[in-house]
Parts: sequence; C-alpha cells; structure tokens
Amino acid sequence: MPMPAVIGCIAQQSAAAPPSAPTNVSIATSSTGNYDDSFTSVDSVGGNSSLTITGASTSVNVILSLTSVPGPYTLEYGAAANANAVINCYLRATGATSYTMQGAIDSSYFATYGGSSISWSGGAFTAQDATGGSGIGYFSIVHGGGGRSGYLIPVDGDWFKIKVTGSATNATGTTNATNVIITYTFADL
Repeated sequence: MPMPAVIGCIAQQSAAAPPSAPTNVSIATSSTGNYDDSFTSVDSVGGNSSLTITGASTSVNVILSLTSVPGPYTLEYGAAANANAVINCYLRATGATSYTMQGAIDSSYFATYGGSSISWSGGAFTAQDATGGSGIGYFSIVHGGGGRSGYLIPVDGDWFKIKVTGSATNATGTTNATNVIITYTFADL
C-alpha cells in the first residue's frame, strides 16, 4: 500500500519588531554636540540679533536700553509694530521611525501700560530636523501703541517663556522628550 506523501511546512518569518520604544529622546540644538535639552531662536528680520539665542542657557536677557543708551532690542524694534523669531531644534532619538515636535507660549508677563503681547504660530512638526528654514514655528511680540504716538516696546521686567515638546515613535511605542522651556526677560542693563 502506498504511503501518503508528507508535505513539509514552511515556517513564516516576520520582520523582527524593535526590542523597545525609542531611547535617548531629547530636544536639542543639533543632531550631535552643541546643547541637549535646548533649542535656538533666530530673528526673522535679517541683520537683527536681539532675539537670536544659541541655546546655551534656559534664561536669556533681551536688552532694551538704559535711559540714554538704547539697547539692541530698542534699536532693532523700537519703531516696529512687532518682532518675530523662529524656533529651531532637532529631536535626538535612537530607534525611532517617526517624530513630532511642537512649540508654544508657556506663559508670559507684559506690563499693562506697555501694551505688548505675544503669540505663537506653527502646528505640529513631523520631522526630526527643524534646525533650518522656518523651524517648528515662530513667536511674535506685538507692540502696544502705534499711530502718531509710536509703538510701545516691552519694558524692563516683562518676560515670556517658549516651550518645546517632542516625541519619537516606532512599532513598539512612543517616548516623550523632556519638555524644554526657555525664558526671555526684557531688561534695562
């Protein structure tokens, strides 16, 4: 009597899933070196520098002026309706396949007699590298006053905080970076 044929089984192999969610996730000023847990800002007006920061510190003084000596912010924006700066950063991560970063105004204080305010423009940024171009978005300081009386720039003691959040994802899960908050303080020095 003939023996039935035995058909061999072919083992299915699937792509190996990453062993864990992304690791070493942080917001930084570049892909390597420079500053981890930080970001930079760049004045959106070419040649202006009073809102440009390197990310070396989480507390920054924006210099206004002494009574008789105008400081950088006063010289650059004293006659302007507003001042803008782009936020640039890089989301460092090991083992990630997708990325998200978001900027926002964390909090602010502007003296009521100055009339200045601040706003954020920019949605979720879904790439790893936002170190150039329009970054993850920008903040805009709107000066009070206007018209014949001129604009009222922020005053000594006004401040605002920019917050950047980020997360990295792969097939196993998502890891959030530590939020980075940098404080800009207007100062007469």
